[in-house]
Amino acid sequence: RAVVDQAVSSLRWQDEAAPSRGRWVALAAGLVLVLGGGLVAWRATRPLSLETKDVAVGVWLAPVAEQPLAFSDGATVLMTPGSRFKVSELHPNGARLTIERGRATVSVPHRERTRWAFEVGPFTVHVVGTRFEAGWDPSTETFSLVMQDGAVKVSGPDLDQAQYVAGQTVSRTLTTK
Repeated sequence: RAVVDQAVSSLRWQDEAAPSRGRWVALAAGLVLVLGGGLVAWRATRPLSLETKDVAVGVWLAPVAEQPLAFSDGATVLMTPGSRFKVSELHPNGARLTIERGRATVSVPHRERTRWAFEVGPFTVHVVGTRFEAGWDPSTETFSLVMQDGAVKVSGPDLDQAQYVAGQTVSRTLTTK
């Protein structure tokens, strides 16, 4: 009889402890959700940063070798040797780069409210999330764009927010009078 009473007592304790453990599990899960949501909100409002050493915002660069650029949102830009460019501005949701000459290979992850722009000669490539190559040759006044993924809008001489998508190639040579 004592053994049965002890087994019943043990079962009662487990039954009473189960809701308590369930509450702890629910509390822990709720805490994880709140902290996770806070982390996402914090990352979304954190300003974009340039993570490449020896490159500063607003400073013109003319690299003699390929110049990679990395940004905190995962975007990357690879400038060709002999290019002349600068990171003009950083925004919370993107950046503006100015390319005076040369070619850039660009990869910008798609995110809500992404705002990236590349001023390539007299043309501006507006990006949300995509991969492409863009270039400007001032000696021939030629703009080129090769789309690899996603979509961009381009504005400039004879172009008013023309949209280009993956697989398209554009080349525009300005004529001087």
